[in-house]
Amino acid sequence: MTNAEEAAGPAAEEHDEVDESRAPLLSHLEELRTRLIRSVAIFILVFVAAFFVSDRLYQIMTVPLHFALGPNARLITTEVTGQFWVKVEVASYSALIVGSPFIVNQLWLFVAPGLYRSERKLLKPYLFATPVLFAAGVTMGYFLMPYALKALLVGPFALVDSKTTIPISVTPDVHKYLTFAKQMMFGFGISFLFPILMMVLVQSGVLTVEQLRKGRRYAITAAFLLATLLAPPDVSSQLMLALPLCVLFEITLLYLRYTRRGKAAAKPAG
Repeated sequence: MTNAEEAAGPAAEEHDEVDESRAPLLSHLEELRTRLIRSVAIFILVFVAAFFVSDRLYQIMTVPLHFALGPNARLITTEVTGQFWVKVEVASYSALIVGSPFIVNQLWLFVAPGLYRSERKLLKPYLFATPVLFAAGVTMGYFLMPYALKALLVGPFALVDSKTTIPISVTPDVHKYLTFAKQMMFGFGISFLFPILMMVLVQSGVLTVEQLRKGRRYAITAAFLLATLLAPPDVSSQLMLALPLCVLFEITLLYLRYTRRGKAAAKPAG
């Protein structure tokens, strides 16, 4: 071997090692790019479909306001392009809510190849449970929204009419109302994934059922903190979100204790 070949040898080997280390990284980046493109494509497709039926979706989203204020309920916009942007907002919120489970699926398809078979087996049931619980949360948020609006606009949180009180005509801005509706429904949808987080933490060994039981007060505090972050900024909406979260915590805790006993009973004695 010549001196030139000996000198080039280590450099060539180092270059090969760099190329080999880059290959998995480039492959992962390419896969991430594919999943991101598909997620954006899903959002755009749902957005376009929702835009063409935005009038109907707008009617559905304003039903809670009709419940709270009656048939004379009105929304206003002070912008010339306001009605167009209402269509865009309605389509965007619909795409966000409807497209979320599909986007989560793309995230799973990106992460799954890097997991062990046991980890994939552990997480797979939750992949199917996630859209179901999210949809249940969105639905509950929608059906509770009329009561939140009623409490805020004509209920205990509204001003009391009297001879000395100047009456307030309630005519909400349409954009602010849609933001309120989005926060209410999306907040409930995200919050209903709380049981999945609990079960994953227990089954992965990060927490035990006993630790969850003893930390109940911290879980309740976390539920109220989460409600302040996800729900609209009013007491009634936050209570409507925090209380179901506390109930979900207790139900999930009971389920985990039941399954733990079942596994203990299934183990062979001695």
